[in-house]
Amino acid sequence: MDSDPVNTSRDAVIKAFKTFAFRIFEVSRDEKITNVWAGSTEEEERSRALYLGLYASDINNDTIIRECVSSIRTVFRQGKAQFLEYNITLEDKATRFPIKILPASYSSDFILVIVERSEVKEVTEDRWRLALDAAGDGIWDVNLQTRRIFFSSKWEEIFGYSQNEIVTTEQWAAKIHPEDLPVSQKAMEDHVSGKNPVYTSEIRFQRKDGSYRWILSRGVVTAFSDDGKPLRFIGTHKDIHDKKLADLAHLEDKKQYEIIFDYSLAAICTHDLEGNVLNVNPYTTELLQYSYDELKGRNIADLVPEKFRSEVQVQYLDVIKKKTTAEGVLSILAGDGSIKHLLYKNYVFSNPDGEQYVIAFAQDISDRMHAEAELRASEKTFSTYFNLSGTGMAVVSPEGKWNAVNDALCKMLGYTREELFQLTFQDITYPEDLGRDLHLMKNVLNNQADSYHIEKRYITNSGRVIWVLLTTSIVRDAQSQPLFFISQLVDITARKDLTNELRSKNIELNSAKEKLLSKVKELEEISHAIAHNLRGPAKNINLLTRVLNVKCGRVSDHEDANILAGSFTIDELASLLDTVGLSMTNSLETLLTIAEIRLNREVPFDDCDFEEAIDSVVDQLAGDILKKNINIQRSLGVGKIYYPRPYLESILYNLVSNAVKYCNPLVASKIWISTSIADGGAIALQVRDNGFGIDMAKYGDKIFKLNQVFHKGMDSKGVGLYLTKTQIESLGGSIHVESIVNEGSTFTVVFRDPGTKESALTSAY
Repeated sequence: MDSDPVNTSRDAVIKAFKTFAFRIFEVSRDEKITNVWAGSTEEEERSRALYLGLYASDINNDTIIRECVSSIRTVFRQGKAQFLEYNITLEDKATRFPIKILPASYSSDFILVIVERSEVKEVTEDRWRLALDAAGDGIWDVNLQTRRIFFSSKWEEIFGYSQNEIVTTEQWAAKIHPEDLPVSQKAMEDHVSGKNPVYTSEIRFQRKDGSYRWILSRGVVTAFSDDGKPLRFIGTHKDIHDKKLADLAHLEDKKQYEIIFDYSLAAICTHDLEGNVLNVNPYTTELLQYSYDELKGRNIADLVPEKFRSEVQVQYLDVIKKKTTAEGVLSILAGDGSIKHLLYKNYVFSNPDGEQYVIAFAQDISDRMHAEAELRASEKTFSTYFNLSGTGMAVVSPEGKWNAVNDALCKMLGYTREELFQLTFQDITYPEDLGRDLHLMKNVLNNQADSYHIEKRYITNSGRVIWVLLTTSIVRDAQSQPLFFISQLVDITARKDLTNELRSKNIELNSAKEKLLSKVKELEEISHAIAHNLRGPAKNINLLTRVLNVKCGRVSDHEDANILAGSFTIDELASLLDTVGLSMTNSLETLLTIAEIRLNREVPFDDCDFEEAIDSVVDQLAGDILKKNINIQRSLGVGKIYYPRPYLESILYNLVSNAVKYCNPLVASKIWISTSIADGGAIALQVRDNGFGIDMAKYGDKIFKLNQVFHKGMDSKGVGLYLTKTQIESLGGSIHVESIVNEGSTFTVVFRDPGTKESALTSAY
């Protein structure tokens, strides 16, 4: 069988690389490790067990693989080899890993990561021990390839820095006094180049508190690469600050002393043990706004504000005489009238003649003290406002805990401070308002806003619900991370109650307006009905009166009266007048009844029995029912209703009498009367017949209007259904009809069920 040419090519490539490689990885385009080879069979098996099938980007416990991920992606993207080197100490030996990342020559779908390994030549243990023996208090260790630096815990203690604050040689160099940095760099270059066997330099190094200290920096290169390049640089920092200052005070070389004295960035002066100024540097004169001559010979006590002068002797001069050193803050009255606050640390020295004097070193901290004073004043102002404010105020954590609350808030919510500190604002927020509050709070925490306002409800300790206007602002740190919220809470419950009451009154007013307009409309309808119904009878009475006048011998210019006079006797005219007057009276009584129903809502309610009401109506219509042989059937799903008895009987009478009146003599007449519970719980009454029916297409919109007659010659006035609808709707109910000609009609009434007598009376207005 022919061998796979790809595998043959790969085997040849891997065999060549294994002659010098420590480990070889084959990686696919999706960054999956598809094969691993090593120099020995044992190492190869172990490596495959560790890495085979894993994705390079997911391996976090192997620093070399993790370092290669970016380069792997570059090789796949550009097709060009990448080279890097990783250095680490293994088993107390500096070890170098040169790494080559190459496109696989046998397939474009793979790359090869070839890792070599070599040990770095180091200085002997004796030389490192000598370096430590020569060390001061703090040890430093520099990787010259990565330019990263490590410090001992003692070094960090001396200078005040934590382990992660200075990690590179650039950060280290930035803390060296600018005047000393070139000297230090030159000494380091001379040692690395072999010119000096040990690096030594006296420099000023800045502590974390901002002050500089003199140190002796010494070190040696302890490890070299195969080609002789320095890899590791180890040394010490010894604190020589006090000694250096003492040396400076006794320098015989005036020029060197003046350079230090004149160009110092701190105030330096000397004075005798009584406080009389002997010398000051230029920075001091510039800072205090005095000339050199104005300061020399002057007593320190004369330079401080009058109210502090007595303290100079006790708190400073007496102390430094006794202890030979003193430190603290001294307030000086400058020449321009301003107060300068100086942070000093002073020492007693002796000149060659044995005379003692004080050398003083001071830094101007006036701005810092002013800022601190303003901060204290601001804090006091805020504290006063916070605690004495009549408005509820609180400091709330980003999680919602009450960190601080004032008396006004405790009184508003009914909790003690201790009780609130055990709660969060979420615990006492009205549930329906919590979501909106948390949404606004999240926007502020996500830097989408600095504050928000919301009207929300809280549940007080007594269980009472109150409305509060909440204004919340956030306070952030220098990195814009949220520290806490400051919240103001104003109780607006009374305002809310007043607003709700006003809204309720407006609703009532609008309802009354609608009812008034409805009454006006009803009055207009009644007025039109009266005018319409009385116009005809009145016109007939007028005409008959004129005819009667003609019959009585009076002259009339009314043509119709003259013509009709010959057609009627006086008795006939009197009879006609009586008939028209009676019709006019009946019409007027009907309209007054309608008006009373529509305008008078104060009708008495009773517990009505449907069975009794139906019996009463049937008894009234018994003659016609028997005459027409009508079969009345009942199905009463509801037996009683709380309703005005006259209205109920009137409604039943009109509906049943219509069914009796318009029954069809050609069929066996039936009337069905039923009651039931309608949708929504209301009571429904239904009266159905199999009579003549009504042409809904023709009369559908006129059925419940006044004086509408749909069957001629049936002694109908068109009033009953109008009255029925008026009665039902006056109490909030409804009526509708379904009808088919010669098949019958179905009238359905839905009563508004008031439930109780009180609600029934209310519903009638």
